[in-house]
Amino acid sequence: MLDIKLTNGTIIDGTGSAAYKGDIGITGDKITCLGCLDDTEAKTTVDVTGHTVCPGFIDIHTHSDTVLLADGSAQSQIRQGVTFEVCGQCGASIAPYENVENMRQYSPLPLLTPVDWDSFGSYLDCMDRQALGLNVASMVGHGALRINCMASPQGTASNDEITAMEAMLDQCLEQGALGLSFGLEYEPGFSSATEELERLCAVVAKHKGIAAMHSRDRARYYDTGIDEAIALARNTGVTMQVSHINPKYGRPDNGMQRILDAVLNARKEGINVYMDVMGVNLNHTNIAAILPTWATEGSPQDAIKRLKDPVLRQKIKVELKPVWQIVREEKWDKVWLLNAAGSPDLVGLSFTEISEKLGRPALDCAFDIMINEGERLRSALWTSRSFSYDDVAVALQDPECPCISDGFAMASEGLLSQLPCSLHTFDWVPLFLDEFVTKRRTLTIEEAIRRLTSVPARRVDISDRGMIKPGHHADIAIFETERFKPCATFANPRTYPKGMVHVLCNGEFVMKNGERQPANPGRVIRR
Repeated sequence: MLDIKLTNGTIIDGTGSAAYKGDIGITGDKITCLGCLDDTEAKTTVDVTGHTVCPGFIDIHTHSDTVLLADGSAQSQIRQGVTFEVCGQCGASIAPYENVENMRQYSPLPLLTPVDWDSFGSYLDCMDRQALGLNVASMVGHGALRINCMASPQGTASNDEITAMEAMLDQCLEQGALGLSFGLEYEPGFSSATEELERLCAVVAKHKGIAAMHSRDRARYYDTGIDEAIALARNTGVTMQVSHINPKYGRPDNGMQRILDAVLNARKEGINVYMDVMGVNLNHTNIAAILPTWATEGSPQDAIKRLKDPVLRQKIKVELKPVWQIVREEKWDKVWLLNAAGSPDLVGLSFTEISEKLGRPALDCAFDIMINEGERLRSALWTSRSFSYDDVAVALQDPECPCISDGFAMASEGLLSQLPCSLHTFDWVPLFLDEFVTKRRTLTIEEAIRRLTSVPARRVDISDRGMIKPGHHADIAIFETERFKPCATFANPRTYPKGMVHVLCNGEFVMKNGERQPANPGRVIRR
């Protein structure tokens, strides 16, 4: 007897094959049979007539490291049908760490739980003890290695420091990290030499893990970033995943096409280089990312003192990092404040509007907003229309390019409700489907589902999830095809999408009839 039988659904199996009508049988945590199951008994039978039934979505680029330890229910992901995510990205994992204060300084979100881990393995053990609504795996961050092994993480690593990083990385991979992530546009990875990256990638290749690279530049010098990623994959044999490939404002009009050509040509030469893309046109980051390295050295209070010093403030203006060309060109009407606990009345306004409201130059307003954040300097976020849907459509011409969120597993209630989050944390999946299936018709629904399921599973070498197939884990999303739409806005970003009906994770309903269930059957997946 089956535990669960899903009947009369429109099945999109994650392979890209055409949708078909059928039943799915589940026993324990696995899919056990497909087809017409009229004569097969089940403890629970759910009629899903008229609904799309597909594998649970797999998000291989998130920053949920701290939030899942505080609240593992993963509401914002489950309510979109996401059943697996990979955190520890952009060099910013929260393990391993020997110095907790350094971890607090570089973590993209505040630590909401006691830190009772030091190694990567003990961090995964802590996550394992949490009640999780979805499955979780993690990369080890390059920034974490630098903070642990370097006297000054915002500088050039010595040979001995790189050797120490190699040893720590080797241990993290042995303890279950899927691979290594780089965040080369931000501190503390910004100052890394290519030799350092190559030596670390060689360690990852030895373990047959993956390297995920947030490249140094995605605007005027976008080509140097992709060339570095390809060279590292070629020279070390590592499988390279270029993270959120979306080129930003400031790149030439043909920038994404040239990136696509470079990646596809490299693969033809046998180089294991791949990419993923955010299906959005808004680019979020922390305001502090524009500050030159010297301005952020030490504690957040040290950075605030420099921002308050008129002479140093002027020097900072001259030496801004090239993270956002749109800021350097002062396109302030295209930049909005997304989060700032110390300046709540300004959130949602463009920096042109903020400048007019405060009667100060926009860049000075940005500096003042950071000062108002105090110890959480890096929690002040802004967003801009630096990305292009046209560029996303070009990236999707690569059949191995999945869509990712670059977000957090958040909630609109409880402990996580006041934390900063990107605008599309709550609706990145329906936004992707709405824009590139319904509106643009860039992809068929079957191909779009493949980019959210079996393709990302393959990218992180997970072989038993991502398809509706006997023997695969019963991670399943069931939604109303026409009603599954994004609902978040600037004014109300924490709005769950409509149209997701049922979600199963490891054979248990975590969402049923549109309501989140108490079950949290998610697991920690080790490499």
